[in-house]
Amino acid sequence: KKDSEFVTVFEFLNETKYEIKDNLPSIKWDINDQSTKVIENYNCFEAKTNFRGSDIIAYFTEEIPFSTGTFKFGGLRGTILEISEKNSNFNSWIAVVVEKSTDKVNFVKHNAKKINLIDYLELVEKENDEFFFKNTKNLGSNVTVKRMKVPRQGIEKIYEWEKIIK
Repeated sequence: KKDSEFVTVFEFLNETKYEIKDNLPSIKWDINDQSTKVIENYNCFEAKTNFRGSDIIAYFTEEIPFSTGTFKFGGLRGTILEISEKNSNFNSWIAVVVEKSTDKVNFVKHNAKKINLIDYLELVEKENDEFFFKNTKNLGSNVTVKRMKVPRQGIEKIYEWEKIIK
């Protein structure tokens, strides 16, 4: 579910399903009308942005006049059919089938615990800490273990409320 101010995503953490509300930052796209490609028989234009610490390249078509895309992306003058993080094969999506339909979309109600993104990320960090300490507590008194914090590897590397510390 997406609108101009927030997106709701569903995630599982352990056995609990969470409905996470994320207030999205405004995405400023740099559109290059000279860089084009055809995806599923649609003429697409290139657009670039930086989204939460990742350089993003998207291809969108005006032939499907809805300002939407996958994950948390939108805000272009058409539908995003391909999107990827620059220099990454892992964080990428491409439309492989595009079917037009006049069917009404019915959104399914989910039984999930509602939470905002900041609280969910804190909960994930707490779970990770507990997992680490549970699995290292019996190593013996002569063993010293320090947990290293690994930078995020997904599209969202840094959030707008976090400060970059170098």
